[in-house]
Amino acid sequence: MIADIRASTPSNAIERVIPIKQELLALISQAGDRVDFAIDRIFARQNERMSNLVIRLSAAPMRGISNARLKQAQIGNRINSAIDKMFMLQKNRLTAFDSILTSTNPTRVLDRGYSMAINEKGIPVTSIVGLKSGDSLTVVLKDGRSTN
Repeated sequence: MIADIRASTPSNAIERVIPIKQELLALISQAGDRVDFAIDRIFARQNERMSNLVIRLSAAPMRGISNARLKQAQIGNRINSAIDKMFMLQKNRLTAFDSILTSTNPTRVLDRGYSMAINEKGIPVTSIVGLKSGDSLTVVLKDGRSTN
């Protein structure tokens, strides 16, 4: 098999492999927005159903009232179950995203023996292009930095 992307340095390889944190945070934010929207929809539907039941019950005999209360309790239980299930699914997704963020943390890569060169502004140096003889570089290792 032939690779379709080439990294010129280990630091460049790390940058190509590690997902962008902002993109992952945006995905997490979008998931939270979807959860909020879904919960709002569930509550709106259930409020509408309950309003319809109230209207129907105003003219119902006592037996209808007890049946409606039973249905209301069942609907409430179904809502709670659906909400619990939705929260669990979203919690699992967020846990997975957190795991990805943790595993792709640059300090984890440094713990495995890699290093990263940064310029005077603290920006990672990914290419020799733009470097001049005598430019100051700092090498970041897992336990500290060395400036040359």
